Amino acid sequence: MNAPLIDVPLGEDRSVEQRLPSSVLTLVGEHDISTVATLTHELARVIGEADTNPVLDLSGVTFMDVSIVNVLLRTNLDLRRDSRELVLRAPSPNARRLLDLCENISPLGFHFVGDGRQVEPSAA
Repeated sequence: MNAPLIDVPLGEDRSVEQRLPSSVLTLVGEHDISTVATLTHELARVIGEADTNPVLDLSGVTFMDVSIVNVLLRTNLDLRRDSRELVLRAPSPNARRLLDLCENISPLGFHFVGDGRQVEPSAA
């Protein structure tokens, strides 16, 4: 039986979903500066409700820009202060491409799972 689903519509086929009681948040559709506030709020809520590492499922992302990467970086830095980390699950090809480009510029230190290229978390 699946856990209940919270779906926060952002318009134009974009949403943030969460299955409860879980620390998994799913992004769907296009995410850019216009969805930063909602994403930041939802991540904070998920982090506050669970003691485990939050998981952000990126498999449904069709587009994301650097403003979203910035939210993920800030979130991960905040979590590391509490010996936790943000886990990125199954990034779509578009999301993975942007994350790889950013990683080539400066190490991001994300823990990826479920994309066929599992990477161990980096030591901070």
